[in-house]
Amino acid sequence: MRRFDLLNHPIRLRIVLTLYGRKLTTTQLADVLKDVPRASLYRHVNRLLQGGVLEIVEKHLVKGIEERTLTAVKSELNLSNEDLAKGIDVDEFADFVSTYGTLVANDMAAVVAASPQLDVNQLLFRDYEIAVSDEEFINLRNKIWQLLDEAEKLPLTDERRTRRLLILSYLPPNIT
Repeated sequence: MRRFDLLNHPIRLRIVLTLYGRKLTTTQLADVLKDVPRASLYRHVNRLLQGGVLEIVEKHLVKGIEERTLTAVKSELNLSNEDLAKGIDVDEFADFVSTYGTLVANDMAAVVAASPQLDVNQLLFRDYEIAVSDEEFINLRNKIWQLLDEAEKLPLTDERRTRRLLILSYLPPNIT
């Protein structure tokens, strides 16, 4: 199965986003994704494990049953140009972008709604429209990726907390 097909499913995408940067047991994952039937959750987890998108980081016995601790394999979550060239239909990709964006936006909205007080220093919401050539865009993208790759390697401390940063870029339609 193509990596895109593994990720392009609402339940599997929710599993991956939940496990991105986290380590959870399958029981903890089921507690977070309460609306997903357990049989369905386990089936999708196994598909993601077989596809290399998730990995088992720990195993231990709980009352004689093996409990697995899972995490998302970060290197497997980004779709490359090669992935996109493997026959992904434009409509399929548009649905994926819509699902992914909706899941992330809903996650952020839930965090905001659960906050007792809105702290704008803890949130980032910016929309830029920039005029750059293709070469300038690639240079900008590579600089951003370099900074984020460096930040992603920093260990968690009392001052450092995990943050999610989603970057979207596209050529907006020409409006005349």
